[in-house]
Amino acid sequence: MIGTRLSNPLSKVSEGDGCRECRQQGFSLIELVVVLTILAVVATSMPAMMSASLDDPLVPRKITQGTFLAEEKAETILYQVRQGTSSAAACVTTALEDTPVSGFAQFNRTATYAASICTIQVTDSTSGDVYAVFEFQPS
Repeated sequence: MIGTRLSNPLSKVSEGDGCRECRQQGFSLIELVVVLTILAVVATSMPAMMSASLDDPLVPRKITQGTFLAEEKAETILYQVRQGTSSAAACVTTALEDTPVSGFAQFNRTATYAASICTIQVTDSTSGDVYAVFEFQPS
């Protein structure tokens, strides 16, 4: 037994067994092509997403203002309902009052009432873009 090499009985593969998984070091060509394709798609879409967000840098501000105006109208409607006005009458918008919104010429605000739900919508007065929509039950 002197001079004889014993293989490790716990080892799954002995030397010279030809196991592909044991000899593989690195990536195959197909794995490399897949990764490069994914990176190319992501890299080309990033500038498009960034330019879309820079088209109108005031959009976040308009959304905040639109939300404020919708909340303000909802509070006014709820106050009127608590004072005895019917929900349907309180949700009616007059054109002079909210088109455009007083003090916010760039916004139009409409309120509609259907199926006991009051819907308030705030839009851009020039483009018609919707910046806020509130739906609630004024009871």
